[in-house]
Amino acid sequence: MANAKQLKEKIILFPTAIDRYQVQLISYLEQERYGDALSLLTFLQNFSVDEQTSKEWHVLMTWLRGSIDEPHDSDDEEWTEEKFHRQRVQDRIEQEEQFADKVLDTLTQTSKMEKQLLALEQLSVVNHPQINGKITEWLENKQIHPLVQFKALQVLRGRNAKGTVRLHKNGQVLQCNIEATPLQLTQFPVAMRRVLNLVIEASEQRYASIGFFAEEIWCDFISYIYGTPLYINMSNESGLGIAAWASVLHQIVLESLQMSIDYEDLKLLYAVDPVADEQRRKAYILLKNYAQ
Repeated sequence: MANAKQLKEKIILFPTAIDRYQVQLISYLEQERYGDALSLLTFLQNFSVDEQTSKEWHVLMTWLRGSIDEPHDSDDEEWTEEKFHRQRVQDRIEQEEQFADKVLDTLTQTSKMEKQLLALEQLSVVNHPQINGKITEWLENKQIHPLVQFKALQVLRGRNAKGTVRLHKNGQVLQCNIEATPLQLTQFPVAMRRVLNLVIEASEQRYASIGFFAEEIWCDFISYIYGTPLYINMSNESGLGIAAWASVLHQIVLESLQMSIDYEDLKLLYAVDPVADEQRRKAYILLKNYAQ
């Protein structure tokens, strides 16, 4: 596996890739997901970027480390990002009795995805008797971005809500079981995890970092399609179908990094035969449309 120095010499992040990760960093910061932001910045230090961007990321990393490691009351308990987040929310609850109601109002009244995600993050750690019902009602009666829908289902499951939720997604009406909602990658269907693992295995000898980008794109994509007929079909994929999706995911990552692509080499790498090639082309259209 390549070390950090080798990666930095091999891969340069082009402006479009830098812009995409700047947007991701901003999203993490707005949602107060400081640990995620710090992890992404730490990984991005392995790549060559322009001097100004490098300085900005270094300053942000320093600030994040100070924010996460700030003093706290308990010396006997590990201070994790989740505990840090819960403490921040609890502080606001103590200062403002109507905090939960205001966050619910923000969630149900704003149309901005970033604010909806932030509100859901806050509601995930707030004790309030109406939260589960309000989120469910909002999900069933509003047109909401699929990634926000999935996050809301995760919040409901984390809050021990039960039953099904009726979602409107891409012109379809879906019934989603709250208790079946994956909370992490390991809880997605085996076939979907296998797609990602194939890409990681295939790329680790030459460009191990591709696995990081592949995981980000793939996790977002399968969360986006969660509950749809496509998701169900992909859950039952095997053999050539999994290989076709893996080759497409690998290609999309290379395109996003503006790296050279040998399409025939990719098909050979994943043993995509002529029978599976048609499925590969259809899969490429679906994943490419999402990635754009």
